[in-house]
Amino acid sequence: MTFREKLHNNLDGISPSDELLSRVSQMMAEEAEKPKQPIYLNVAKWGAMAAAVCLIAVGAVSFFGKGSESTTPDIAVADASGYSLEKDFVETSATDEAKTEETLSVSLPEYQNKNAYENLDINPVTKGLPSSFEEIMNGRYDEIDSFYLLRIADTLDTSEASQLKGYDPDLDSEAFFYNAIIEYDYIGKAAGNETIIVRIPCEEGCPPYATGDSLAVVLQKKDESKGYRKRFSYVFNYDIYEIDGISYGAVRSQSLNEAEKGLTDFFGGNIVEYETTMPTNPAVYYGLYEIDGIAENLRNLLSE
Repeated sequence: MTFREKLHNNLDGISPSDELLSRVSQMMAEEAEKPKQPIYLNVAKWGAMAAAVCLIAVGAVSFFGKGSESTTPDIAVADASGYSLEKDFVETSATDEAKTEETLSVSLPEYQNKNAYENLDINPVTKGLPSSFEEIMNGRYDEIDSFYLLRIADTLDTSEASQLKGYDPDLDSEAFFYNAIIEYDYIGKAAGNETIIVRIPCEEGCPPYATGDSLAVVLQKKDESKGYRKRFSYVFNYDIYEIDGISYGAVRSQSLNEAEKGLTDFFGGNIVEYETTMPTNPAVYYGLYEIDGIAENLRNLLSE
């Protein structure tokens, strides 16, 4: 049955003009071609259209003395598909609000290595927000290895780090070097157990890691002239938190929209300071997302 036929039937004999029905039918056709929104939004739009037609029709009938209260159709609470606006819209909205409130109430567990570094000087760095994925890549696609889940095994002390092949005291003296295990390759979707030495700077809002910490980073390819691996960019640096059996990535920088596209921010858009290993330098997180979604987005970006 067409929308026009349904509308005639629902109006119980009150017939708007063909011109008005044609306009509403056209509106419905245009609406059907648009990207689908949550059902309660569609119900509201469709119901409003049908209700508008009804009110116009009833108003016309009342004006000419052809209608009465007993013949007024009950279309004000039903759309063309049979949804009850008063029932479905209210209930769905309440459910959605409850889900949203629950979703954005996710909080991080207490950091297991809190205060691991009591006294440590940091190198404050002001980061600029890259405007796009292309700006971050900057023609350096060939340097990218993959997006990995790492677990920190231990931290190299200054004397150990300074002996690494390719170590530059001018560039590396304020960075941290870790023995880490590659536990998973998000791009290749493969488990791993390779042990590497990785260089990750400690900066303001980005405190150092401690033994047992999990993080997800994009690494550069192995450089034979260096005895360690480097993070490709601070932008792709996520601290991993397990909450109710789900892995979440807390973004340590203002990450890219492309990497966050389609994801729910469980911090609700708030910037969060979270004390991890240094009481004087809490981590600054700009979003909290399910890591599987981040991995899927980066997998797609890096494969383009």
